[in-house]
Amino acid sequence: MGLAQFLPMMLLVFVSGHVVDRFDRWRIASVCQELSALGALAFAGGSFNHTMTPR
Repeated sequence: MGLAQFLPMMLLVFVSGHVVDRFDRWRIASVCQELSALGALAFAGGSFNHTMTPR
């Protein structure tokens, strides 16, 4: 479990440095918030349609 939490951070740390240096930080934060909202909407839609249920 610890590796599953640590590995994505370790892989993305190098990419995120280049992205922050190249693009506007406000825009990066905005895109991340939009992606988070889309994920939340997907979970809400799946829960509402009973296609995703807790096991």
